[in-house]
Amino acid sequence: SPKVDLTLAIRGDYDNIYEKFQVSPRAAVVFKPSTTQSFRITYNRAFSAPSVNSLFLDIPARTTSFPGGLKFILQGRGARDGFSFDTFRSSNTARFFLPVPGAFGQDIPIATMPLQALYGAGVAGFGATLRSNDPLPPPFTNLPAAQREALADLLDGFTPFIQGSTTGVLGIPDGSDTGYTVVGGPVDISPLKQTTTQTIEVGFKGLFGDNFLFTIDGYYTKKKDFVGPLLVTSPLVYVPDLAADLAPALTPVIQGAALDPQVAGFLASLGLDAATAAQLISGLLSVGFNAPGNPTPVAAVQPDSNNPALESNDGTAVGGFLSYRNFGNVDFFGVDAAFEYQASKQFTIFGNFSFVSDDFFDNEELDEDDESTVLALNAPKIKFKAGLRYATSWGFSFSASGRYIDAFEIRSGPYVGELESYFQLDAGIGYDLDKYARGMKLDVGVSNLLDDDHREFIGAPKLGRMVIARATYSVR
Repeated sequence: SPKVDLTLAIRGDYDNIYEKFQVSPRAAVVFKPSTTQSFRITYNRAFSAPSVNSLFLDIPARTTSFPGGLKFILQGRGARDGFSFDTFRSSNTARFFLPVPGAFGQDIPIATMPLQALYGAGVAGFGATLRSNDPLPPPFTNLPAAQREALADLLDGFTPFIQGSTTGVLGIPDGSDTGYTVVGGPVDISPLKQTTTQTIEVGFKGLFGDNFLFTIDGYYTKKKDFVGPLLVTSPLVYVPDLAADLAPALTPVIQGAALDPQVAGFLASLGLDAATAAQLISGLLSVGFNAPGNPTPVAAVQPDSNNPALESNDGTAVGGFLSYRNFGNVDFFGVDAAFEYQASKQFTIFGNFSFVSDDFFDNEELDEDDESTVLALNAPKIKFKAGLRYATSWGFSFSASGRYIDAFEIRSGPYVGELESYFQLDAGIGYDLDKYARGMKLDVGVSNLLDDDHREFIGAPKLGRMVIARATYSVR
């Protein structure tokens, strides 16, 4: 009818990867009480295959390089065939990746991480500090260069005599104070499934008084087998008890070394006995392993398959990996609204607002047993923008706008944490050179006018003020 439009549609898709044919129905009703206003309600069910990246990704996400050409690589992997960890469950081992001869690349029980290898890795870093001009903590603050070198050599010499082990803890990196979430073990990833999305939308669009345009849309979306973002899948091994376990293992080694009068005299000059020295050195060496918010993992759990992407032919690389997975059911609703008011032919005011009911889903919302299983939309619950545009009849134009982004959680591969909210002012000026050169225009835009340094994604650098000049020529 003139006031009501009904649309019914069916779409069919065949996916040669999944070898399935899917039917997606859609229905929409639009009611037009006048020529300038309309209401609509739509229903849509759609099937979407995982992206090419989700299925076949195979790139390094982060590489940590060590002396001697050794590397630890977090590899981004697609989940076309899924991953399992049955071998880990029977062996409870993880692949050691600190650059320690005889330990690098070895599968070591998590419950017995060798103190000798950990000490060797720690003392290599501390030894480099001793041999440089970097400041040292008390009681080593004022050591002369010769004694710094001698202490580095002495600590290096202790390595073969360190005995015992410390218990590792499995964790997934996050943005917490500890730097990781403790997990009981890896979670198998099933081959990715297609996502089913059902959405109901209602909306209104209207023009009032020939100069005020307003739109508002509300929606409810339910997704089944939602493909989440790239997440760390192979847990890493951390050693939170290293200092406590290393000190008693180091004490008898220092006691033996103190039988040398020169070593005994050096300890005495610092006011240290063997036990105190062992505690001090153990604490210093463990700092890097347990730095607040940025601890150093020592090993990575491996999947069942002997995956070439996580290995190197010459034994110089150990890999962990990130991948995608399906989540059960995710549902949320939201509202989008926008307006544009043309006060005159030259002056326009505009604005838009978006709200989504949930931007972070915990394991209970996802119907998952593992508390570490969470999902973020990587988008804010609330954001809005408002601004104005002014154009003169003699070629100049001016625009200014402000936008607000609410704080939100991010879970995207190794980039994990809360992004702080921010407000940004932008401005621009332009000049139409049409009367001098037909089709030519000059524009200068200033983003973040107040130079408020902020991040727009975890892991990205902070952004300050940015000025962009542009010349455009349009062929008419």
